[in-house]
Amino acid sequence: MLRRECGSLIQPGGPSRPPTRRTDLGPLPCLPSPGFAFPDWAYKPESSPGSRQIQLWHFILELLQKEEYQGVIAWQGDYGEFVIKDPDEVARLWGIRKCKPHMNYDKLSRALR
Repeated sequence: MLRRECGSLIQPGGPSRPPTRRTDLGPLPCLPSPGFAFPDWAYKPESSPGSRQIQLWHFILELLQKEEYQGVIAWQGDYGEFVIKDPDEVARLWGIRKCKPHMNYDKLSRALR
């Protein structure tokens, strides 16, 4: 059955074995709802709110979750894209979180790449 569905992907003269399905990995995580591109575990804080030990991507997710920062950063579209509406404020908040008072958007944007 799988061979018939994927028949157009099999090249003539290619391997004759049927495609295999990897079951040892378990099911793929589902997205919680449209507009979010990360599974539930990505939203759970791994460190306490005052901790400096946080990665930038996790900090961005925290801001995206909180309604009070919608004027600063917000989800856009249905594919996990976000828009930074006030880059200087995001940089300032990141600097506060990391105890780096001289943080600016130039430095933050390098870390985002």
